[in-house]
Amino acid sequence: MVFKDMKKMMEGANQAAAASAGLAQAGAGQMAVFDQSTLDPNDPVFEPIEGISLERYAELCAGLVKNNVATEESAHAWVESQGVAPGSWKAVSEGWNKRMGEKPALAMRYNDLFQKANGTG
Repeated sequence: MVFKDMKKMMEGANQAAAASAGLAQAGAGQMAVFDQSTLDPNDPVFEPIEGISLERYAELCAGLVKNNVATEESAHAWVESQGVAPGSWKAVSEGWNKRMGEKPALAMRYNDLFQKANGTG
């Protein structure tokens, strides 16, 4: 169960990144619909979840990948060592993944932030 939940969280983050990468390859006409510049920084979609901003979420996800964190239990321990409130990571992860699933431009923004934090962007 623990590994399954961690796997699910990482799959959600990876799906958001993959969706963003796929959108980046779309035609210019289609891209206008998902252009990150259309995101209003005051949009409630950017409200932190459990105190974790999208930028911080991307940094934490990149850290999980860089540190080869493989189980939900170890993920919780690692993010808590990074200042995330105990017991809040599941809500943070599910919340950001839900928002990215509903707003492709947000997923693109996450992908850019993730790549930068991971040293690939």
